[in-house]
Amino acid sequence: MGTSGSFSPTALYFNSENFVGRGSELQFLKTRVIEEKKRVGIISGSRGIGKTSLARCFADINSAYFNEGIEVISLPLTLNSLPKLNPTTKLVLFDNFDRVLIPDAAHRVLSFIDSNPDLQYLLIDNAPDALLQRHANFQLTLNALSEGDSFLMMLRLLEARMSQKEVMNLVSLTQGHPYLIGLIAHHLNDPHRNYTVEEIKDVIWQNINFRGLKDISGQIIPSGSAAYLQIATDIQIVNGSALTRFKHRPEEIFKLTPREFEEMTAELLEKRGYKVDLTKATRDGGKDLIVAQHSDLGNFVYYVECKHYRPDRPVGVNLVRELAGAVWVDRVTAGIVITSSYFSPEAVEFSNQIKHQMNLVDFIKLREWFNKI
Repeated sequence: MGTSGSFSPTALYFNSENFVGRGSELQFLKTRVIEEKKRVGIISGSRGIGKTSLARCFADINSAYFNEGIEVISLPLTLNSLPKLNPTTKLVLFDNFDRVLIPDAAHRVLSFIDSNPDLQYLLIDNAPDALLQRHANFQLTLNALSEGDSFLMMLRLLEARMSQKEVMNLVSLTQGHPYLIGLIAHHLNDPHRNYTVEEIKDVIWQNINFRGLKDISGQIIPSGSAAYLQIATDIQIVNGSALTRFKHRPEEIFKLTPREFEEMTAELLEKRGYKVDLTKATRDGGKDLIVAQHSDLGNFVYYVECKHYRPDRPVGVNLVRELAGAVWVDRVTAGIVITSSYFSPEAVEFSNQIKHQMNLVDFIKLREWFNKI
């Protein structure tokens, strides 16, 4: 495979031997490029999600079909000129669109494509503009790796450095982001420094704060760019607790189990200064959390009921009445119902009638709490 300029994958794995997952994506590319012979395709997705790695793996696996006639054009910052292709070239990969600083980059690349009509092209771009999309025959958008593929990738990169349990803990933090998996593995495999997992989290975030964020080719990602903000957010998530993830991505709450939602709520209330006891998962009803607040004004105890519902399923009045009954019988200070959805009008009306003894926290209010931690 020839390269024009440097081949600069943004993930830390890019050969077919280390590549994991993406089976359906590879088959999609094979169908469109080889079987249907589509001329121009786009591989899109957030920075570091593995676009270049996927394109490189596809090219490696199918190099015989193209008779080794594959070239990679890693776009320069100015795009003053594009290289002349080899006569044997059949497939061209255009990478690093996000680094081109001139407004008519897409037009210049498309002109280049028009001047070489017998070839096939894969354009690798974070967020392709409308002009590229109009001229493409297909587009493939990459999402995060599955948990299983993330685990396999981390195991391969770390080899025997960590136990499978430790690897799985790291995988859950990365949320399937190949860039973060590679970055963590890179530091953990440092032969000159025996990092612990906790130290790795601190090192990665400090590097972003004080040295800037670089991709694997050494190019600094501008601090105000969308790419920087996205990766910085992802690494903040790795560096923090689960609450940090929900603060930046509140929609992740809907992926929790009911028990995980209770545990998340307990942690959130503790962050807000309360002492929290999580009741047994097999309890018979009335409360999920018992929350205590101690101040100069006295000691207060709250019963908290957590309801992990779909966004379109409201919490009804019966559940609020049930919690109010438990509050009255046990003579605690008040009750709180916290939900991932919203409350029915009847539930809100009943709560207003006993507003000093009942507080309702819906998804919108929950997001406000996250923003305050």
